[in-house]
Amino acid sequence: MSRTIDAIAPLRPLTHSRSKVAPWFSKELADMKRIYRGLEHRWLKTRSLFDQRQARNFLKHYMTSRLTAQRAFFSAAILSADNRPKELFRVVKSLLNQDQHKPNLDHSASRCQELATYFSTKIAQIRSNLDSNNIISDIMTPTIVIDCSPTLDSFQLVHPADIDNLLEGMRPTTCPLDPCPSWIIEQSRMGLANQICEVINASLQQGHLPGSLKEAIIIPLLKKPSLNPSCLNNFHPVSNLPFLSKIIERVVASQLQSFLELTDYYDSFQSGFRPGNGTETVLVALVDDLRKELDRGRMSLLVLLDLSAAFDMIDHDILLGRLSEMGLRGTFSVALLFLGGQITESTVWGF
Repeated sequence: MSRTIDAIAPLRPLTHSRSKVAPWFSKELADMKRIYRGLEHRWLKTRSLFDQRQARNFLKHYMTSRLTAQRAFFSAAILSADNRPKELFRVVKSLLNQDQHKPNLDHSASRCQELATYFSTKIAQIRSNLDSNNIISDIMTPTIVIDCSPTLDSFQLVHPADIDNLLEGMRPTTCPLDPCPSWIIEQSRMGLANQICEVINASLQQGHLPGSLKEAIIIPLLKKPSLNPSCLNNFHPVSNLPFLSKIIERVVASQLQSFLELTDYYDSFQSGFRPGNGTETVLVALVDDLRKELDRGRMSLLVLLDLSAAFDMIDHDILLGRLSEMGLRGTFSVALLFLGGQITESTVWGF
């Protein structure tokens, strides 16, 4: 029996496929991460509010400790090159992980216009390839449900304390369209909270976003560093919105998230893009199901879909119909359409 097993399934060494651990990631952080994963799994199993609160509080503690370790490591590395400019540039370059073989990109205006034309033509081509008579004829007319409980037809107004908490948890990423660096707004949030509240509440009440906040800088990025930059299909556009637009998006997303959790509209197997959920659980469950079927002598077929330009292809009439079916109506549904589908009323292309 041993010789048979060795012939059919011989022992072979396991390969370590994990990526290189960051130098600041200590054993204490690894233990904290392991504890959080345990709390997360327990909450996903029990679905109790106590376990959810405990997991979220520990996650905040873990992220704070991780940020502190990062700052301490980077500060020590920079201080080690004090009064040595050459060594300082070497340390900063190593911390930024700059690719030595980064391709030379064409930053000319004609190249930017070429990219803008390519992506616009791509969307138009995908739409033209759809057979409207056979594929989407049955879903073009939204189904409006009259009796839907509960419903949400307006936003809740925010308070300065909400803005202060929101800014504290946001990354201060700056857009070239911002009048000032976003880190200044983040550090001055106590004095600017009232003014930001007035802008956000006016936008939420009217279901309208100012035109200046719909502008975005579109940055085409290579999908992989090894791809050919001369092929336009190897790029994917990333929009950089003004900082105030991102704050309004966070407010709308938070209220939408609360409503979807209240009405239990989330699929039980959805883990991505949900606070407190991790894709690790889905991968473990998927591998477990595949191994069970393998043990039973059955074959498994895994189908993975990757829709091209999925968000750009959203039909707004269908979207409004789906939102109405879910109980989102009035000002709330109109604002979601502006934030989700027509946020970039004016775009500027560039590298």
